[in-house]
Amino acid sequence: MVTKTTQRPFRNDVPKRLIKRLKMVELKYDEARKEYKRYPGKKRRELLYEMLKLKKEWRSIKRGLHQYFRPKILERDGYKCRACGASEKLELARLFEDSLYEKTPLKAPPEVAYSEENMFILCRECHKRFDSLNGRIRRIKEKISSIEDAVKLLRNRKPRLLKECNI
Repeated sequence: MVTKTTQRPFRNDVPKRLIKRLKMVELKYDEARKEYKRYPGKKRRELLYEMLKLKKEWRSIKRGLHQYFRPKILERDGYKCRACGASEKLELARLFEDSLYEKTPLKAPPEVAYSEENMFILCRECHKRFDSLNGRIRRIKEKISSIEDAVKLLRNRKPRLLKECNI
């Protein structure tokens, strides 16, 4: 007798559960980082290993969130890059990001960073420009707060140098 293997469908509460785990990992990482700065020697090495484990878990949770949202966002955006219309090498981009250890103006809490309103599809080239240093500076300087504004910024291909940004 041959049995069919079916892929278990995602439950509706997957993003909520994963975001909750992501927050927990971020809190543990912050605590470990604070302790790491206080202790020398063997204790410091143990805390470093703990931080590395937490970072690995954090990346795994992020991967799960991307797997959950990518098909939905692809369908919503019509399987095309929002900036140039390309249909190959598509990637999931986020207007506001999450970061385990960076404090940037573009950082958002996980509930915001992993919401459908914050995600959109870009081709690899547009995504590189969007996440480049110049792209980040322009997003901060021009106070980009919506996907439509970000797409307009990407469509405007005038190169700007870091010196011109005056941040």
